[in-house]
Amino acid sequence: MIGKLLRVLSVVAVGIAFSGVARADEHESCDREKLVQSGTFQAHLTRVGFIVGVRWGDGILTLNNGEQHKFDMLGLKLIETGVADMDLEGEIYNLKKLADFEGVYYGSSAAATLVKGKGEAMANNSKCIFVRARGTTAGLQLSAPAPGGIQIKFSD
Repeated sequence: MIGKLLRVLSVVAVGIAFSGVARADEHESCDREKLVQSGTFQAHLTRVGFIVGVRWGDGILTLNNGEQHKFDMLGLKLIETGVADMDLEGEIYNLKKLADFEGVYYGSSAAATLVKGKGEAMANNSKCIFVRARGTTAGLQLSAPAPGGIQIKFSD
């Protein structure tokens, strides 16, 4: 538990350090028009928050060649309140080296969940690896259109 808390704090520190114009400029250099699908993923994410939301979960990355890798997620989002569980599935783009999948992914989304909901989001890391996710949510949560980041690390 202390290890997870320390990882959350490191994501918070990275998010604060790289938020704003410098972060936006970096992501604008990633070309969203030339996406090449590298694989798919399935994941489960738990979100808890009061003004700042904390998120954690795990998933499985399946590469186009059928190779599978387990990963953990940990992050935060500003202006998020409530509790919700989310099941995600989606696609990974532009992954040439497996190690490039790890990192902090940034994106911005808004959602409201009252018992059950659906959503879609796209985020990328500093190596221009994109994740397009679709999810179903269960719980009670309100999330404003504000920046957030989630750190992904392999667990296998």
